[in-house]
Amino acid sequence: MLLGVDISSWQAPGAVNYNQYDFVIIKASEGKNSKDPGLDRHLSGLFGTSDPTPQKDKCYGFYHYARPDLGNTSEQEAKSFLSYIGGQVGNCIMALDWEGDSLKYSPEWAKGWLDYVYKQTGVRPLLYIQASQAKLSKYSAIAKADYGLWVAHWGVTTPAYSNWANWAIWQYRGSPLDLDYFNGTKEQWWKYCGRDDVEVEDLNEAQTRKIADEQIAEYKKKLEKETDSSAWARMAITWAMTNGIMVGDKEGDPKSFRPKDLPTREELAQVAYNIYKNFIADR
Repeated sequence: MLLGVDISSWQAPGAVNYNQYDFVIIKASEGKNSKDPGLDRHLSGLFGTSDPTPQKDKCYGFYHYARPDLGNTSEQEAKSFLSYIGGQVGNCIMALDWEGDSLKYSPEWAKGWLDYVYKQTGVRPLLYIQASQAKLSKYSAIAKADYGLWVAHWGVTTPAYSNWANWAIWQYRGSPLDLDYFNGTKEQWWKYCGRDDVEVEDLNEAQTRKIADEQIAEYKKKLEKETDSSAWARMAITWAMTNGIMVGDKEGDPKSFRPKDLPTREELAQVAYNIYKNFIADR
């Protein structure tokens, strides 16, 4: 299990400590011929240099925000996406972000995008959708075509989905940064990138789920140990952090809480909003 973050131009310079995560997924584009303003900045921050030469020792990826509502075809948007990340293909995970106004359109548009990217690169991209969508049968054709699932489900211990045998990436928190788990090892990540220079052990679904559950439990234990708090509060703090209710670091460090700090009014407002967003809004 790997812990990562997905980011875009919304994250200001200095807002992300790239090195504290096992993987980073960067927004590359939106719609047709619209490069995300943060793409180059984040890639340079991740690589530690302005040289865009792929770095094989890192786990990273790029996503495209679909905009069929602008009248674009899936092929047009896929071409645009590939034009911005072309040099990284074969070393990165690729994904389509399917949410917002896109949900008014048929998943066939999304499949068309995924199909085009796969035909052009030989690498199967992932589909990012909310858990409420991942449970709908209309996405079965995408799952059957072996495009992996990146599911967003906050405030739960296990994401909900159907159609797919398992999830590849789970976005488990959305504030102050979007945080994710990858359901595998670095070598398995690189396999999703299309690399043929790595070997991974084939596991069945039960084995994969067991490993994922164990690693999530281990991560929660680590949070408890690293939290400088009174013993009676550690369970509550761990719950609040893992469910995206409250974190204490301005950079969104998932391992930081600062339990002795006093909250400001604006922080209390953010906590209330996180509770609403994670537990009420999508119910």
